[in-house]
Amino acid sequence: MNTYRYDIKNGNVEIPAIMIEPAAPKGAAVVIHGYGGCKEEQLGMAWRIAEKGLAVCTIDLRGHGQHANLLDQGIVSDVNAAITYCRRFGKVTAVGHSLGGRIALVSDADYVIGISPAIAGRFGPPARDNLKSLRAYKVRYNTSEDFLNIFQTVPEWNVSKNKPILILYGTRDIPGIVEACRKINGTYMVVTHEIEDALHTDIYLNEETYRIINKQLRRWSEYKQLNSQV
Repeated sequence: MNTYRYDIKNGNVEIPAIMIEPAAPKGAAVVIHGYGGCKEEQLGMAWRIAEKGLAVCTIDLRGHGQHANLLDQGIVSDVNAAITYCRRFGKVTAVGHSLGGRIALVSDADYVIGISPAIAGRFGPPARDNLKSLRAYKVRYNTSEDFLNIFQTVPEWNVSKNKPILILYGTRDIPGIVEACRKINGTYMVVTHEIEDALHTDIYLNEETYRIINKQLRRWSEYKQLNSQV
């Protein structure tokens, strides 16, 4: 596989990315980290997906990692720019964890995998406190603005949206995420899986998570091949 760093353009903004390309990609995936994360944090996930034949792009969100811009309302636009770039390989799956999962769900991707996605429109006091105390130190944003206000600019996910979606969450996940995910199982084109003993902070490193994701990617690939023959 060919692995390299690349800056994807979104107007005047440069989105730092790591690309992993197999010899003959049969589609692509854009992997999106959570709040306080970075593209390197998701390289294990990216590699496991690339092993199944997809070109994979993992990016830094604004205010994270090597992204030069502060965290702001352009985070969804950057993800869509990465999806557009990856369309040269075929259909694109967005794979996101936590905040990245929320963005993946409202993105322009053809397929979506949300891992412990922040589905709720607002964060309760415990979640706000955890974000501020455990993750905010790794994020660059305008300190005159409450960073949680930026999250409210991410469009709320419309569960009826007509695209295939896989959602995974852990039995030891954030309670609000567990509750929300359990409510939507089987709704429209959404499939959910509960990962035993997985925490919010490590579910994207769980072997069962990889197994379910790769199984779903294979199903979607077979679905695309079937429809291309019609």
